[in-house]
Amino acid sequence: MLELRQTVEATTDQEKKALQHVQEALSHAAVRPEAAAFLIGPREERIALPEPLFRILRQAAAMLSHGHRVTLAPVDKELSTQEAADLLN
Repeated sequence: MLELRQTVEATTDQEKKALQHVQEALSHAAVRPEAAAFLIGPREERIALPEPLFRILRQAAAMLSHGHRVTLAPVDKELSTQEAADLLN
């Protein structure tokens, strides 16, 4: 089962440098929206990324590369008062 929210942050210098590289590559890809984006799977299969997922990855990489924490949470789920408080921290 998926968690309601997932928060991540870059903690090591190596992760931060890798995220900066990813963010730069994704920002250049944004200039050419007609270009398809793919993930390479563990068995080297190419998996096409839908545009909404690509936009989320681009935004998350930009925030993480600048040292921000990123939380991903569904917006269509009804939250309890406690879940809303937890989400807002």
